[in-house]
Amino acid sequence: MKKTFWIATVFAIILVIFSVQNAKEVTVKFFFEDVSISLAVLLISVFIFGAITGASYFFIWKRKERKKDKLTTEAEQQTINETTE
Repeated sequence: MKKTFWIATVFAIILVIFSVQNAKEVTVKFFFEDVSISLAVLLISVFIFGAITGASYFFIWKRKERKKDKLTTEAEQQTINETTE
């Protein structure tokens, strides 16, 4: 498997251990509301949100790169076709 998978897995395990050890209730101010939530739930939620955000950015960036490569390849093919005619 890829190295990044193992790094992410180790990081997730460390996060879970840290969260369980610090499972006390904390008050979080979200916009204009005060919400009491377990620190473990908060940390894991923020981690998952960050992972989803990062993955979304990565896939959008890869998609743009593929489109750019496709356009470059099509332009090169068109240039080759014009020079051979």
